[in-house]
Formats: sequence, structure tokens, C-alpha cells
Amino acid sequence: MDTKVCKDKPITIRSAWKSDWTAISTDDGNVPGPVLKLLREDPRTGAQTFLTHLPPNWYDATLDWHPSTEEGYIIAGEVVLNDRSLTAGCYLYRPPGILHGPAGSPHDLGCTIVQRTSGPLRILRYKGTKFPHKDLQPITDEYLSSDVKWTERRDTRKLRWQGINKGGWRGARLRWVHRNRRTGGGLVMLDLPPGWQGKGSEARGPVEEFVLDGEIVAGGTEFGKWGYVYRPAGKAAGQYKTSTGARMLSWWNGANEL
Repeated sequence: MDTKVCKDKPITIRSAWKSDWTAISTDDGNVPGPVLKLLREDPRTGAQTFLTHLPPNWYDATLDWHPSTEEGYIIAGEVVLNDRSLTAGCYLYRPPGILHGPAGSPHDLGCTIVQRTSGPLRILRYKGTKFPHKDLQPITDEYLSSDVKWTERRDTRKLRWQGINKGGWRGARLRWVHRNRRTGGGLVMLDLPPGWQGKGSEARGPVEEFVLDGEIVAGGTEFGKWGYVYRPAGKAAGQYKTSTGARMLSWWNGANEL
């Protein structure tokens, strides 16, 4: 992992094309096949940001759940969860303790997803009898106090673009994918037109950025497709610019960075 350190606070920069795939553990009874690329792991909480790839014709008939929040954005291919098809541009969010599945990737490309968890990635099988074994069945009450609305499936292509008319992002457009009810931040998709430039302000909270398409230069570093950066609160990217145009996901969970 490429890491820049500024005043003892790490700024993580990574290109998904320059890192290796690692098999997802089958220790908890998981079906082999899926692999991941770790983009960042929080040393304090174990929270992770990573790419997952499901190979073509992979299928898992068993329902599973996670002890941490899980969210994912489909960047290529297709995954079918029970009878719900998610293709590129679809987003899902789950609080801890939600059964989901069966899952499969029938597309010839398989499925590639950029994902985040609020703790270490664990894929667990529910083997108890207290709750019915069915898709979207909560097996804990944690979803009731979630800071983000439980969004099992959202097609971001249908969300409205909003023009940005002031501040460092002036001239760009954004879509709010989810909002954090406690902080006012959340996940946004930013659309930067060709020739656009702006200036990033000092981050009010931790910021993660993932380039979906195009290329962008931020703080003197060029990010192409599937480039990733993490900045802690208080750090600014400096000057942003793109000659080709770019579209990226930005997690502003700590605050509304606009």
C-alpha cells in the first residue's frame, strides 16, 4: 500500500490495478471463489474499504450475515441476491445482523464491487433457530439505531443530479447516495466535467474518494479509474483538476464537506 504521512496522520493512496487479489477466507463455511483487494484498514476499529470480485457462475445457496455495517457499489458485472439483480451503478447498504442470500454472479464478467465495512470483514452463517432463515431477516436489533437508512438496493442512475454553485466544488454535480442522520454527511457521487478544476477545503471529517471513471489530479497526485485515497480530518487535497472529466464516489460520513 502506498501511504503518505503528513504530521503523523496517514493519507492512504492506492491504485486497484497495482495490488493483488486475495482469496476471501472460507473459515466460517463460506463458498470459495470470491477474492478481494484491500484498499484501507482502520488500525483502531478494523473498518475496511476493499474491492470484491465474484467470479463468473459463482453461486452460494446459504444465507449469511455480517457483525458490522456493510455497503457496496457495483462497478462491473452483475450479482443476484435472492431474486434481486444488481448491476453496475447499483448500491446497497446493510446494518449489522441482516441475513442475505442466496447470492450468485451469472454474468460472464462475474461481479466487481467496491465495499466498506464498519469493522473487520466477517461473513457468518446463521445456524440458530430463533429467527426464520430468509433473505433480509434481521437477527439483531442494531438496524433500529443505524445512522444510515437501511437501503437494500438503490439504482444510483435514477438519482437526481444537483449542481454545485459555490465553494471548492463549484461547477461540478453531485448525487447523494446516502445520508448519515447523525452527522449530515454521507456518500456522494461527484461528476466533474472536462477541464474542471477546484480546490479542496480542509476536511471536516475523514474523507474517502474512489474514481469510477476518467482521471483526476488531486494535490499533485494523479488518480485514474479505480484510484483510491483516504484523508483524515483536517487534511485537504489542495487543487483538484481534470482534463478528461471524472466521476467518483466520496464518503463524507463525518460531516457534509460542502
